[in-house]
Amino acid sequence: MQASIGIYSSLNNAIDDDAFNFITTVGITDSTQRSALDTLVKAAKSNGWWNFCKAIYPFIGGTATTHKYNLKNPQDTDAAFRLVFAGGITHSSTGVLPNGVDGDADTFFVMKDNLSNPTTSNHLSEYVRTDVNSGGNVNDMGSNWQGNGWRLEACSADITQYTANGVQIFNSDGTIRHGMRLGSRISSSDIKLYRNGTSIGSTSGSYNAEIENLSTHLFQAINYGGSFTDKEFAFATIGDGVSSTMQADMYTDIQAFQTTLGRNV
Repeated sequence: MQASIGIYSSLNNAIDDDAFNFITTVGITDSTQRSALDTLVKAAKSNGWWNFCKAIYPFIGGTATTHKYNLKNPQDTDAAFRLVFAGGITHSSTGVLPNGVDGDADTFFVMKDNLSNPTTSNHLSEYVRTDVNSGGNVNDMGSNWQGNGWRLEACSADITQYTANGVQIFNSDGTIRHGMRLGSRISSSDIKLYRNGTSIGSTSGSYNAEIENLSTHLFQAINYGGSFTDKEFAFATIGDGVSSTMQADMYTDIQAFQTTLGRNV
C-alpha cells in the first residue's frame, strides 16, 4: 500500500488507472519513466487511439523482464500478448536491439482471432532508433504466409512496405530509416503508409478473405521467409486500422514519450 501511495503522490494524485496497473505490475520504479507512461496513456485515450490498439509495447525499464509486457494488459500470459524473446537480443534503457540473425519476439497475437474485422481494419507500427540499411527482404514485424497476413518493413533501397491481406504498398521515403512507421488498412480495399506522422503513400486493391492462423512476431515476419531485422525498437503497436488524423496523433504522443525518456530520433 505504501508503494501505491508513493506513486499516486508523485504524480499529484492524478495517475491514470491503466498506467498505474502497468507501473505496479511490471515494477517500474524510476519517476521519469512512471510520469512518461502516465502522460502517454492519458494522451492515447484523449486522442482516441488507445482503444484501436490491442497491444502496445513501450519497451521501458531496460530489461527483458520489463520489455516483454503489453501496456494494454500487463499480465505474463500468452492471452495478454506479452512477448517471449528468443535468439540474440540486447535490452537497454533505449529499447530492444535484435542481432539481425535470430533475434525474435513472439506476441501470440493472431490476426484472425483478435481483430474485429481483420480483412478490412488492421495496423502495425514501429518506432526504431537505428538508421541502418538492413538489406533486402528484411521484415521488422508481422506474420505472413502466401499473402494472407501482414508485415511491416523498412529495409534496403530506402523502401518501406506494408502488406495486409494480399495488398502491398511500397514507398521510397528517403535515406532515413529510423523513426516511426505505421501501416494501416482502413477499408476492404484501402491501405496507407506513414512515416513520422506523414503519409508516404496509399493504394487500393482486393484482399484475401482467408486469414492465416499465425502469431504476429516482432523483428521478423514469421513464415514469410525474409531475414530478421537488426534495428533497435523503442515502441511497437498492433491493432485495428487508424485514420490519417489518428496516426498523426499517435506519432505526436509517442514522440513525446520518447523525448521524455531521452531516446527520441
